[in-house]
Amino acid sequence: MTSDQFDAAYRAFCRRRPVRPFLIEFTSGNQLLIGHPEAVRNDGELYAMRCPDGGHVVFVAESVSRLLDVPTAAAI
Repeated sequence: MTSDQFDAAYRAFCRRRPVRPFLIEFTSGNQLLIGHPEAVRNDGELYAMRCPDGGHVVFVAESVSRLLDVPTAAAI
């Protein structure tokens, strides 16, 4: 994704009411759970998230393949 594409998709997921958790999936196949609309911060070309364990995840939009809803038991 480009930065513009990621920004638009992230805003769309964050604007849903009620807010629901979603995943950012990277081209590597790794996924990042987003539980709050302000979880990801943009700093120029980089995006950053502070994890509950105190660690950080930093990524570029080009490493994102898609955003998706967290699977529910009913959908499995």
